Amino acid sequence: MKIFTARGAAPGSMFGSIFASVFAALFAVSCASKTATPAGDNPYELDCAVQAGGFAKATCDSSPRLCDEATSCSHASTCGNAGECLNTVDHTGKTQVALRVRRLAVAAPEALTINLVQHTILNKAMDLTNTACFERGDGSFNWILQVDKATSRLITGGAAPADPTGAGGYCFVRTKLNGFDVAPIDVKLTQDAQGRYTTETVPELNVPIFVQNKRDNIIILPLRQVTVKDITLSPSGNCIGSYRAGGVSKHLGCRENITDCPKWNTSASLSGYIKLSDADKIDIIDIGKSLCTILTNRTGTDGKTCPKTAAGDVDFKGDYCSTTKSPGGCQDSFWLAATLAASATTIQTAPTDPFCTGATP
Repeated sequence: MKIFTARGAAPGSMFGSIFASVFAALFAVSCASKTATPAGDNPYELDCAVQAGGFAKATCDSSPRLCDEATSCSHASTCGNAGECLNTVDHTGKTQVALRVRRLAVAAPEALTINLVQHTILNKAMDLTNTACFERGDGSFNWILQVDKATSRLITGGAAPADPTGAGGYCFVRTKLNGFDVAPIDVKLTQDAQGRYTTETVPELNVPIFVQNKRDNIIILPLRQVTVKDITLSPSGNCIGSYRAGGVSKHLGCRENITDCPKWNTSASLSGYIKLSDADKIDIIDIGKSLCTILTNRTGTDGKTCPKTAAGDVDFKGDYCSTTKSPGGCQDSFWLAATLAASATTIQTAPTDPFCTGATP
């Protein structure tokens, strides 16, 4: 089982929580026999396929799309607009809109696409805590975006620990965490004839995840040469992508049908790369090894990090080169491609959280 976090953080109760979540997820999938698809019988299996250096299709969906009726589990009005994207804030008519990423669907590298990483870790961290709205996450991965349609600018980055229900809004982290500079980036947007936005390429974006919203247990997602492409913002400005109510199945106790029908339709494509040297600074606590060892399936003599050359470099070849910014070459990195969905939220204009004011507590 793989838990990504910064080296030196204490696991606390996280292992037990994730351990229970794994079995809950496995049980949910096993109970989905009503809609299960036989192996090799999914015509959409390769819909999100991507090569190193490329982008996944912004709206791709590699599930068999065997969804329940949209009214299978009825949402209360307090849950937000299920017909849009569960947005509880309305940005209609505004030129500046704030959104929180609700789903980051990884297409590459393969090591991060497995169900345990995607569903039990990433989805759980992005889902909010509100069982009445069929949200059973811990709201610990808060990636926020501010789009200014008038100036064609995007500000995006990670947010500090917040109310796991989403109440109260979010603030951008602006500090150094575990050796990484963490701050939002402000980039230009261009718009194509279909109204889709694409960002300029950002050299570096470190996105923090506060495991179970704990301030001393921090994951850093270290992305390099980041571009977000084909961002489709809804006419109201409330959504990127949409909520698929049929992905919450009454046959699973109104839980997400993670195998056959994910509850989010994505509509933006993100790409960048992760340097193996950065990944080797990120521990997987419960197995005592770095993220690099998971990406490479190799362990060095210390049993914790990747094998090293005599010069101290990671002795493994990824699928991407950070110096030439192209596939192959020096192969010191792995290409990351993902799609995302987001819904309207509130970004605090005068935050007091020390993580957001540049003063680490």
